[in-house]
Amino acid sequence: FAAPSAHLFNTPTLAVEAGYCLNVAQSIVSSGAPPGSYFEEAAQFWVKRMRDIEAEMGPAIAQGRAKLAADKQSSGQKSSVWLQYAMDLCSQKAITYGAHFRSFD
Repeated sequence: FAAPSAHLFNTPTLAVEAGYCLNVAQSIVSSGAPPGSYFEEAAQFWVKRMRDIEAEMGPAIAQGRAKLAADKQSSGQKSSVWLQYAMDLCSQKAITYGAHFRSFD
């Protein structure tokens, strides 16, 4: 699949997009992504994505976290509602990048 050219949530780079989606996957369950869950699979995908594009992980994750916090604040929705919306979009984008989630089998 060819990925669309635009980055999700108006993130400035592929690395920050990956950092954003990693933060979403790690934040959607307040105690963290349960082992073996779809959320853990998604988090692992976004870490691998950052490695594959040779991103500097620390800055990408920090910038993604800051953008996610700003988006949650400005959405006017409950944090959980925004995170579910973001998780859906991040998962769709991950699939365009070649992700396969065992949880969906």
